Amino acid sequence: VASDGSAGKLFLKTKSVFRDTAAWYHIVFDLDTTQSGATDRAAWFINGQKITDLLSPVYPGQNDATMLANATGYTHAIGACEPIGSYPNFYFNGYLADVNFVDSGALTPDYFGHTDPNGQWVPKRFTGDYGTNGFHLDFSDSDTPGTDASGKGNYWTPYNIGTTAGLLLHADGVNGSTSFADSSGNGKSVT
Repeated sequence: VASDGSAGKLFLKTKSVFRDTAAWYHIVFDLDTTQSGATDRAAWFINGQKITDLLSPVYPGQNDATMLANATGYTHAIGACEPIGSYPNFYFNGYLADVNFVDSGALTPDYFGHTDPNGQWVPKRFTGDYGTNGFHLDFSDSDTPGTDASGKGNYWTPYNIGTTAGLLLHADGVNGSTSFADSSGNGKSVT
Protein backbone atom coordinates (compact mmCIF):
# COMPACT_ATOMS: atom_id res chain seq x y z
CA VAL A 1 0.00 0.00 0.00
CA ALA A 2 1.28 3.43 -0.88
CA SER A 3 -0.48 6.74 -0.45
CA ASP A 4 0.67 10.33 -0.50
CA GLY A 5 -2.08 12.78 0.31
CA SER A 6 -1.57 16.47 0.95
CA ALA A 7 -0.96 15.76 4.64
CA GLY A 8 -0.63 12.01 5.18
CA LYS A 9 2.08 9.77 3.83
CA LEU A 10 1.88 5.98 3.93
CA PHE A 11 4.05 3.21 2.51
CA LEU A 12 3.85 -0.41 3.71
CA LYS A 13 5.61 -3.14 1.77
CA THR A 14 6.14 -6.56 3.28
CA LYS A 15 9.49 -8.34 3.19
CA SER A 16 7.58 -11.63 3.22
CA VAL A 17 7.81 -13.90 0.21
CA PHE A 18 4.71 -15.82 -0.88
CA ARG A 19 6.00 -18.72 -2.93
CA ASP A 20 2.83 -20.79 -3.32
CA THR A 21 1.50 -19.30 -6.53
CA ALA A 22 -1.43 -21.75 -6.56
CA ALA A 23 -2.71 -20.69 -3.13
CA TRP A 24 -5.34 -18.07 -2.38
CA TYR A 25 -4.39 -15.46 0.20
CA HIS A 26 -6.85 -13.46 2.28
CA ILE A 27 -5.58 -9.88 2.63
CA VAL A 28 -6.96 -7.19 4.91
CA PHE A 29 -5.59 -3.64 5.11
CA ASP A 30 -6.61 -1.61 8.16
CA LEU A 31 -6.23 2.20 8.22
CA ASP A 32 -7.15 4.36 11.22
CA THR A 33 -5.06 7.53 11.55
CA THR A 34 -6.81 8.47 14.81
CA GLN A 35 -4.70 5.90 16.70
CA SER A 36 -1.96 7.34 18.95
CA GLY A 37 0.69 4.75 18.03
CA ALA A 38 2.15 5.08 14.52
CA THR A 39 2.22 1.32 13.89
CA ASP A 40 -1.43 1.09 14.97
CA ARG A 41 -2.55 3.54 12.26
CA ALA A 42 -2.02 1.17 9.33
CA ALA A 43 -1.58 -2.59 9.14
CA TRP A 44 -1.58 -5.53 6.71
CA PHE A 45 -3.07 -8.89 7.62
CA ILE A 46 -2.45 -11.99 5.49
CA ASN A 47 -4.69 -14.96 6.30
CA GLY A 48 -5.64 -13.33 9.61
CA GLN A 49 -2.05 -12.69 10.76
CA LYS A 50 -0.63 -9.17 11.12
CA ILE A 51 2.41 -8.57 8.89
CA THR A 52 5.16 -6.90 10.93
CA ASP A 53 8.20 -7.58 8.73
CA LEU A 54 8.06 -4.44 6.58
CA LEU A 55 10.54 -2.75 4.25
CA SER A 56 11.19 0.87 5.41
CA PRO A 57 7.60 1.52 6.52
CA VAL A 58 6.21 5.05 6.51
CA TYR A 59 3.14 5.58 8.70
CA PRO A 60 0.78 8.55 8.49
CA GLY A 61 0.75 11.11 11.28
CA GLN A 62 -2.01 11.05 13.83
CA ASN A 63 -5.28 12.28 12.30
CA ASP A 64 -3.63 12.77 8.88
CA ALA A 65 -5.77 12.52 5.78
CA THR A 66 -4.50 10.07 3.17
CA MET A 67 -5.48 9.30 -0.39
CA LEU A 68 -7.28 6.24 0.98
CA ALA A 69 -9.67 8.44 2.93
CA ASN A 70 -12.05 9.11 0.02
CA ALA A 71 -10.75 12.60 -0.49
CA THR A 72 -12.02 14.28 -3.65
CA GLY A 73 -9.46 14.47 -6.42
CA TYR A 74 -7.45 11.40 -5.44
CA THR A 75 -7.51 8.27 -7.55
CA HIS A 76 -8.16 4.99 -5.78
CA ALA A 77 -6.45 1.93 -7.22
CA ILE A 78 -6.91 -1.73 -6.41
CA GLY A 79 -4.15 -3.99 -7.62
CA ALA A 80 -1.73 -1.21 -8.45
CA CYS A 81 0.05 1.84 -7.19
CA GLU A 82 0.95 4.66 -9.49
CA PRO A 83 4.33 6.37 -8.96
CA ILE A 84 4.44 8.52 -5.84
CA GLY A 85 7.57 10.56 -5.22
CA SER A 86 10.49 8.15 -5.27
CA TYR A 87 8.21 5.10 -5.14
CA PRO A 88 7.80 3.37 -8.53
CA ASN A 89 4.70 1.70 -10.00
CA PHE A 90 3.66 -1.52 -8.32
CA TYR A 91 1.22 -3.93 -9.95
CA PHE A 92 -0.54 -6.91 -8.42
CA ASN A 93 0.16 -10.08 -10.38
CA GLY A 94 -2.65 -12.47 -9.56
CA TYR A 95 -6.40 -12.91 -9.31
CA LEU A 96 -8.89 -10.99 -7.22
CA ALA A 97 -11.95 -12.90 -6.09
CA ASP A 98 -13.62 -10.52 -3.67
CA VAL A 99 -12.89 -6.86 -2.81
CA ASN A 100 -14.54 -5.09 0.13
CA PHE A 101 -13.95 -1.40 0.88
CA VAL A 102 -15.47 -0.35 4.20
CA ASP A 103 -15.80 3.40 4.66
CA SER A 104 -17.43 3.29 8.10
CA GLY A 105 -14.50 2.16 10.24
CA ALA A 106 -11.19 0.36 10.49
CA LEU A 107 -11.95 -3.33 10.95
CA THR A 108 -9.92 -6.37 11.94
CA PRO A 109 -9.64 -9.51 9.78
CA ASP A 110 -12.25 -11.27 11.94
CA TYR A 111 -14.96 -9.28 10.13
CA PHE A 112 -13.93 -10.92 6.84
CA GLY A 113 -12.68 -14.40 7.77
CA HIS A 114 -12.14 -17.01 10.47
CA THR A 115 -10.06 -20.07 11.26
CA ASP A 116 -11.87 -23.30 10.39
CA PRO A 117 -11.64 -26.54 12.45
CA ASN A 118 -8.63 -27.63 10.34
CA GLY A 119 -6.68 -24.49 11.32
CA GLN A 120 -7.06 -22.87 7.89
CA TRP A 121 -8.01 -19.22 7.50
CA VAL A 122 -11.15 -18.99 5.35
CA PRO A 123 -13.05 -15.93 4.15
CA LYS A 124 -16.57 -15.13 5.26
CA ARG A 125 -19.12 -12.67 3.92
CA PHE A 126 -18.93 -9.21 5.50
CA THR A 127 -22.32 -8.35 6.98
CA GLY A 128 -21.60 -4.93 8.49
CA ASP A 129 -22.12 -1.39 7.23
CA TYR A 130 -20.00 -0.37 4.23
CA GLY A 131 -20.43 3.36 4.90
CA THR A 132 -21.23 6.04 2.33
CA ASN A 133 -18.39 5.33 -0.11
CA GLY A 134 -17.91 1.63 0.63
CA PHE A 135 -18.31 -1.08 -1.98
CA HIS A 136 -18.13 -4.83 -2.49
CA LEU A 137 -16.85 -6.16 -5.80
CA ASP A 138 -17.53 -9.89 -5.94
CA PHE A 139 -16.91 -10.17 -9.71
CA SER A 140 -19.84 -12.58 -9.97
CA ASP A 141 -21.03 -11.10 -13.28
CA SER A 142 -18.33 -11.19 -15.96
CA ASP A 143 -20.37 -8.81 -18.13
CA THR A 144 -20.38 -6.13 -15.41
CA PRO A 145 -17.37 -6.77 -13.13
CA GLY A 146 -17.73 -3.35 -11.51
CA THR A 147 -21.11 -4.16 -9.96
CA ASP A 148 -21.24 -3.08 -6.31
CA ALA A 149 -22.73 -5.97 -4.32
CA SER A 150 -22.80 -3.96 -1.07
CA GLY A 151 -26.15 -2.35 -1.80
CA LYS A 152 -24.56 1.13 -1.68
CA GLY A 153 -24.64 1.62 -5.46
CA ASN A 154 -20.97 2.59 -5.77
CA TYR A 155 -20.49 0.91 -9.15
CA TRP A 156 -17.25 0.84 -11.12
CA THR A 157 -17.26 1.30 -14.88
CA PRO A 158 -15.05 -1.16 -16.80
CA TYR A 159 -12.46 0.59 -18.93
CA ASN A 160 -9.64 -0.99 -20.91
CA ILE A 161 -9.63 -4.32 -19.09
CA GLY A 162 -6.89 -6.60 -20.33
CA THR A 163 -5.79 -10.12 -19.59
CA THR A 164 -2.28 -9.05 -18.61
CA ALA A 165 -1.21 -9.49 -15.01
CA GLY A 166 -1.85 -6.65 -12.62
CA LEU A 167 -5.41 -5.43 -13.05
CA LEU A 168 -5.68 -1.78 -12.07
CA LEU A 169 -8.98 -0.43 -10.80
CA HIS A 170 -9.47 3.32 -10.52
CA ALA A 171 -11.94 5.50 -8.68
CA ASP A 172 -11.62 9.27 -8.73
CA GLY A 173 -12.98 11.15 -5.77
CA VAL A 174 -15.88 10.55 -3.45
CA ASN A 175 -18.86 8.94 -5.20
CA GLY A 176 -17.17 10.04 -8.41
CA SER A 177 -16.66 8.31 -11.67
CA THR A 178 -14.66 5.13 -11.79
CA SER A 179 -12.82 3.02 -14.29
CA PHE A 180 -10.70 -0.07 -14.71
CA ALA A 181 -7.32 -0.08 -16.42
CA ASP A 182 -4.81 -2.76 -17.32
CA SER A 183 -1.34 -3.16 -15.81
CA SER A 184 0.29 -1.07 -18.52
CA GLY A 185 -1.36 1.94 -16.91
CA ASN A 186 -3.64 2.47 -19.90
CA GLY A 187 -6.92 4.00 -18.96
CA LYS A 188 -7.56 6.66 -16.39
CA SER A 189 -10.60 7.67 -14.45
CA VAL A 190 -13.22 9.33 -16.56
CA THR A 191 -15.55 12.02 -15.26
